[in-house]
Amino acid sequence: MLAGRYRYVRELGRGGSGRVLLVRDGDEGPLYAAKVVAAAEGARLRWEEELLRQVAHPRLARVEELLRVGERLPPPFGLPAGVEVLLQAHAPGRPALEALARLPESERAHAALRVVHDALQALAALHGVGIVHGDVTPANLVVDEAGRAVLVDLGLAGPPSHEPGVARGTPGLMAPEAWMGERSVATDLYGVGATLHALLRGRLVATPSTAGEAARRALAAPLGDLPPELPPELAALVALFTAPASEERPATAASAA
Repeated sequence: MLAGRYRYVRELGRGGSGRVLLVRDGDEGPLYAAKVVAAAEGARLRWEEELLRQVAHPRLARVEELLRVGERLPPPFGLPAGVEVLLQAHAPGRPALEALARLPESERAHAALRVVHDALQALAALHGVGIVHGDVTPANLVVDEAGRAVLVDLGLAGPPSHEPGVARGTPGLMAPEAWMGERSVATDLYGVGATLHALLRGRLVATPSTAGEAARRALAAPLGDLPPELPPELAALVALFTAPASEERPATAASAA
């Protein structure tokens, strides 16, 4: 058991920064998502914990505690000594694209608007303390059975910044200026628009498999047309959020909501 308290349930995912495990408090307690990072990344995880406590919001996953593993935990955890673990309330549900795909076609547009409205509320809370999310995507919005969304994964979050040549985010969902190293309220709002576009289409825009400048230009290109049967107001809303020039997008997440 992790910290003598949390039982392993299953692995939720893994990436370059670490693993995310689903754990349960005891035998019948609540479920938590346990984000595991190497000791070298501990400072970043502590920053994330402090941030989430500061901006506590129903559309952001609630923090439970931060742990450091003193001794190696054998499988199924398989955690070496020294790793740090951030436990957050498990957001029940499915990634937004998967959740909406299960709905009748007639309900998907309304559901998509509800999901991005929840995303904007979460972003307004983050932006209110001077932090941008940096990776607003359908995969980072978990939708429950009631259709409400929680914004997850603050792995790329941080203050607004400009780092020339450092592009961070998910290809196909990044603002043109994000490819140039920009991270701002406007790049988050572009992510909202690109997410809405994907939810209305029912899929992500295909991304090039090759690297280089040509691929970057393709990824920063307009997202493409929406299904013609959708109301034109929805296309106009997507166009507003994904305007090529950042100053043409909404000024704040709160006003956009």
